[in-house]
Amino acid sequence: PGKGKLTFVNAAGVDNKHLERAASVMRNFLSIETEVCAGSWSVETAKKTVADKKATAMVFVVKDEKLPMSLAALEDRWAMANVAGLSDKAAPRQILRMAALVIGCASSKYESSLMRPSFSPADLEKRGDNLTIDSLMAILPNLEAHGFKPFQVIDYQSALDEGIAPPPANDEQ
Repeated sequence: PGKGKLTFVNAAGVDNKHLERAASVMRNFLSIETEVCAGSWSVETAKKTVADKKATAMVFVVKDEKLPMSLAALEDRWAMANVAGLSDKAAPRQILRMAALVIGCASSKYESSLMRPSFSPADLEKRGDNLTIDSLMAILPNLEAHGFKPFQVIDYQSALDEGIAPPPANDEQ
């Protein structure tokens, strides 16, 4: 038998098919135990709910126009997926995104990495000071989707040719 359980909590009274789909994907792709149940969510009670349900990690599904699409407390092993305003196509995707995040999608495999799972201040003290190559490789292909464009280092002649650098002011330059 495996170890651990990923629990999806329907705290919004939404159609359980959305939670069941996410649970099925995680169970089938990762061979981990999943569960779908009804319940409630608040930032103040989420950590206790994880413990009370004996979950290793938990995704709360809510429907509240005032909340963002997602919140995560990775150190407390829970995430919230808000399906307010989402279609039947987008809702299960949002739930699955938060499930992937809470079980390590944003983590590194290297012990020296800052992105290793950290569940306490003591865990954070053990981590390295930098991002490791696996974390960087996950970030780099998505920079533009996040609104960034990396700068490029080019030689002076190329900068002149592209009109980026000012022309030399004298023969010495």
